[in-house]
Amino acid sequence: KDFIEAWFETQQYFGCDPWILVGLDEPTEGENFKILKKSYYLNAETIQTEIIINTRKGTLYEIRRTNKEYDGWCIKHPVKNFVKDMPAYIQATLTDPWSQETNSINRALRIVGDNGLVSANLGELFISYLAFAREGNISQTLIDLFDYEDYIRELHTKYIDYMCKKIERLSSVEGLDCVFINCGYSDGGVLGPNYYLKWEVPLLSAISKKAKEFGLVLHLHQHGKCRRLLNMIADTGVNLVDSLERPTANGDVDDLSKVKKEIGNKIALKGNIDPINVLKKGTRAQISEQVKACIEDAAYNGGYILGTGDSVVEGTPFENIFELVNAGMKYGNY
Repeated sequence: KDFIEAWFETQQYFGCDPWILVGLDEPTEGENFKILKKSYYLNAETIQTEIIINTRKGTLYEIRRTNKEYDGWCIKHPVKNFVKDMPAYIQATLTDPWSQETNSINRALRIVGDNGLVSANLGELFISYLAFAREGNISQTLIDLFDYEDYIRELHTKYIDYMCKKIERLSSVEGLDCVFINCGYSDGGVLGPNYYLKWEVPLLSAISKKAKEFGLVLHLHQHGKCRRLLNMIADTGVNLVDSLERPTANGDVDDLSKVKKEIGNKIALKGNIDPINVLKKGTRAQISEQVKACIEDAAYNGGYILGTGDSVVEGTPFENIFELVNAGMKYGNY
């Protein structure tokens, strides 16, 4: 089985509504670039992948590692010298969306049918897009924002335009209802409200407008600390935000009922179940109690999807996942 089938069948096994996230099939070769990959076992538990990105604007090199804990962890990033390498990275990654096939999305839609939801992955928020490519990650990217602000402003405009074109491309997929964007490094614990307002709000506002134009729901995954960002996110026109993580799980949403009252009339909410201290380590009674509280706090008048704050972590007992689903069924009839 591939990951789409495995993901779908796993969610069906636990009795929840399947949700599959899949993106456009990104080309490995185009008019201006060619991507070469070589994978091999570094040891019995780790696969290393070397990636060479040849473009008309230069050659980039990166290394990723995969093991049972993480898929494709980047240990050498392609953009080492920002001024020299970024133009090549842009040429290889911001390719014409109409050159990207929709085979994976169409396959997911066929597998899921009417049993769940398929969302098309747009990619990353802007600062996260930069940070995932940059040697030094988000720390170096924050420095780049000062050192190369004029150039980054130009790139920001280009990125927003690219994302809008990507939504237009995805609107051509029959049966697709939702598009998804990940916050990645654009986390409220990393970017303060001023940075988020300057760099991410214009992007979210533009793609929200474009998604609405084509009748698509826009889902934002905003993990980590998000409390100071939620009002501005709601004002961009985003339709759904998760994960609303609690302070006990690296977040800062300990007042879901207050969040609902503040922005629940503008945006749908998803998450807030503690994935570690409750879902993984808690008792069935604790899980049921937190599910009930989330539903009471946020599900009235609709606009709430029960889910964890970010994910189901490795080692979570299956019986606890079943309890989450069963409690949702018990208390979620409203």
